Amino acid sequence: MAQHVSYRQPPKQRVRPPVPNTMDPNQLFDDTSASQPPQPASYTVQGIDVGLPINSFLSEPVADFAMAYGTTIANQGKDIVHKELNRFVSVNKLKYFFTVDTRYVSKKLALLLFPYMHQNWELGYRVDSRLTPREDFHANAPDLYIPTMAFITYILLAGVALGIQQRFSPEVLGICASTALVWVIIEVLALVLALYLISVHTDLTTFDLIAYSGYKYVGMIITILGGLLFGRDGYYVALAWSSCAIMFFLVRSLRMKVLSSTSDGVTSHSSRNQLRMYVTLAVAAFQPLIIYWLTVHLIRELSKKPHMATTKGDIDLVNLMLDRWQDKETGLDEAKNMTYNVLLNFPDKNNPNRVAVVAPNGTELFKSRIKEVNYTKDQLDPDVVQPFAAFAPAGECKGRLVYANYGTMDDYQHLNKTINLNNTIAIVKYGGTGRGDKGINGARFGVSGVIVYTDPADINDGKLSDKNETYPHSWYLPPSGVERGSYKSNFGDQLTPYYPAKGYTFRQAVSNIKGLSPIPAQPIGFEDARQLICGLTGDKAPEGWQGGLGCTYRLGPGFHNESSFADSHVTVSVHNKMEIKPSDNVIGIIRGSVEPDRYVIYGNHRDSWVHGAIDPSSGTAVMLEISRVLGKMVKEGKWRPRRSIIFGSWGAEEFGLIGSTEWTEEYYKKLIERTVGYINVDIAVFANATLRANGSPAVQSVVFDAAQQVTVPGHQDLSVYENWKKYSNRTSPLHGVIPNMGSLAADSDYAPFFHYLGISSMDISYTYDKTKTKARIYPAYHTAYDTFDYASRFIDPGFTSHQTVGRTAGNVLLRLADSAILPFNIRDYSEAIEQLYQAAKEEFNTELSNHNISLDPLHSAVTKLKEAADGLHVRISEMQDRSASPLKLRMINDQLMLLERSFLDPMAFPDKLYYRHIIYASQDSAVGTFPGLADAYQRATVEGGSWDDVRKHLTIITHTLESAASTLEAVI
Repeated sequence: MAQHVSYRQPPKQRVRPPVPNTMDPNQLFDDTSASQPPQPASYTVQGIDVGLPINSFLSEPVADFAMAYGTTIANQGKDIVHKELNRFVSVNKLKYFFTVDTRYVSKKLALLLFPYMHQNWELGYRVDSRLTPREDFHANAPDLYIPTMAFITYILLAGVALGIQQRFSPEVLGICASTALVWVIIEVLALVLALYLISVHTDLTTFDLIAYSGYKYVGMIITILGGLLFGRDGYYVALAWSSCAIMFFLVRSLRMKVLSSTSDGVTSHSSRNQLRMYVTLAVAAFQPLIIYWLTVHLIRELSKKPHMATTKGDIDLVNLMLDRWQDKETGLDEAKNMTYNVLLNFPDKNNPNRVAVVAPNGTELFKSRIKEVNYTKDQLDPDVVQPFAAFAPAGECKGRLVYANYGTMDDYQHLNKTINLNNTIAIVKYGGTGRGDKGINGARFGVSGVIVYTDPADINDGKLSDKNETYPHSWYLPPSGVERGSYKSNFGDQLTPYYPAKGYTFRQAVSNIKGLSPIPAQPIGFEDARQLICGLTGDKAPEGWQGGLGCTYRLGPGFHNESSFADSHVTVSVHNKMEIKPSDNVIGIIRGSVEPDRYVIYGNHRDSWVHGAIDPSSGTAVMLEISRVLGKMVKEGKWRPRRSIIFGSWGAEEFGLIGSTEWTEEYYKKLIERTVGYINVDIAVFANATLRANGSPAVQSVVFDAAQQVTVPGHQDLSVYENWKKYSNRTSPLHGVIPNMGSLAADSDYAPFFHYLGISSMDISYTYDKTKTKARIYPAYHTAYDTFDYASRFIDPGFTSHQTVGRTAGNVLLRLADSAILPFNIRDYSEAIEQLYQAAKEEFNTELSNHNISLDPLHSAVTKLKEAADGLHVRISEMQDRSASPLKLRMINDQLMLLERSFLDPMAFPDKLYYRHIIYASQDSAVGTFPGLADAYQRATVEGGSWDDVRKHLTIITHTLESAASTLEAVI
């Protein structure tokens, strides 16, 4: 707080209170200053100060975010004028004065009307007398003028950015109205400022006022109209004109004698301060142009071209990742690409896959689309792959059409009660079971082919029309949109299970691959599905099978007599080809300073089915920004993590998690011994309502701690943690009401790390409010509409949620990499296992007792694990500081790190590739308990299986939990 000073002091000196984590702004251009960098704050884990320099990461500016994935001009300008955002590192010298704070601007403008409030509002100034308006302006004109000039420039560019949006859509017109209102306010204030400048007899003349207003008004009108009417080209022309006008006005305005001497001849501002003002004015004018250039040049880099695995677009991104991670100023210690020769599956460009309706005389009455309707030029890109089901076998099948709901075993069993399914074609909805299982299940009942579509009731909240309901008018899937995907049950390269797909590796025959659909399958859009389903005859489908196509769903087989397809058959023609192709992972490394042999791995896949702006480029952008920030600090010698950090850009994930699986196979022994944890950010932003995290119970505490330190975009008083808890929560016996963190399935690259290697893993993203939509995922998922236009307009306008995910995931990364004691609370694991036991007891205990099977040994093992976890927690809590010997720290950390591995049993699931985690392996049963026990119980009670299998899995679980408990006990 500034001191109250007598009015008989020498002429006042400007003393601005320092911004946190920045140098004194008065020394910004003082080369002789000896300012020291701010000391980073630390944080605690389980009550222990682990000394993590969290501020050095959380406050880094996100300006380069546009280079990684991007934002719109309007929101980039908003980020610049809003200093209250959680930035990654403290601003550097020039950026302090290039940044404009709207509150500061408002305060300065208010001083024009209420100059005598100077004492109350500017405690950082030391004054020698009450100031007349002229004297007040004389000392503070740069402060009044600079932020006003810069702020108006940013508002101008915010309005101009409308030109690159969808022309005249309701959303854009709404933004236009909001921008116009802001302009009215700014113009009134600017006019007051200009009149005031003239009234105090400066060299700013009436001509300057006209030029000043002219470039703003005319520039604003021309740029907005030019952008809206002529697109980007019009925007370029108008922006160039505005830039020239700005420079003309700057030349005139720099003649102001606002830095003249005071009445007693003492100069109040030095030449250094004059230079500061001049440079600031110039940059304030040019910065929006620079930002726009960065945005246009780099914002679409990740999603501007389709980049399906091994295609040219994918290879280009491999080189981009290498360039970024090998950069001399912001790169990592090491970056390399690693190639695997893997089995992939592609459609035949010259012989497209089709679904057709064929009349008895051979006439084709209907053919499915081979391309989605183009609403933007993105869908016209020649590299957009036609809709296909990867790994569906080539072939042509013909038969009567039946409707089989989601294609689960239960669905086919229901149909088989009344319909002979032999040689039929089944049309099924996405969801309910895996893509590949829809064909595998159908083949067991004699179905010869499968057609798959996305039902509007499951993805669009019933919206059907692209005239005013679906994209490009909203986020909903257009009628022709088709979800592509991999139709296989197992992940990794199918020819080399458990071994990396290198040149020396033995490859099994394609005919020996398990988990592939034996019958042809082809996805279509719901506009095509409507013609087929709404023409079906037969019994009405059950109420739970009805959908959103606007007709009554019937089971078939075949079409009713009123249909134009009466007596016709459906054909499915698939021409996919298997190929072994080289696919690259890109690996970036920051070596640890204390424990370089302990790894924290952060990964995201790079390939997409089409443009992939959301899946996966949103996650790739976040990873690039995090790695840039950390790499910059490493290159500048400001920071190096305690443990090594490995970034992984995985290839061919869309074909079944291939790149990450092959890498874990190649480095199996090293990774299983040395890896602390794995952070996965695949789709960083599904939507912009709340954080969503899935993970091992071991990582729950570190994710919660990170979420508590990051604020929600636009709500500086609301943490990500509290917002998350508002949308999704549960009651924990240990912690009370907490956010609900889900468990890990196997639908992204965490699967081989977690299920195969037993590495504590997590998947972090931002998602939508599930009370407002029934969409099972964002609607453009895996279609040709997952583009930058779609992402910037409907998923995360302004990309603020991308930044929030980056801050949260980056916070977690630093905690894992830098904390002396790993931030795992293993009591969370014992709590989760207790809940699994209670579910088994409630669901199974009665029937188990009837077969003389007791859960008592399992309960004893659960109790033993809880006691061991509590004991280790106490020992960690007793370590009051970090003065413990390195060996003791290593011992404790190994117990924390290796707990997850103790839940692996390679013999527990012999029929499931890579699944070895007895707590969270995949399961068929809907009961939320230990997967092996749940499936064995289901087989025994429903399918007539052996109860000995139940006894076997109870033994596996009990033994595993007792062994896990022993790893947590005090080391002898």
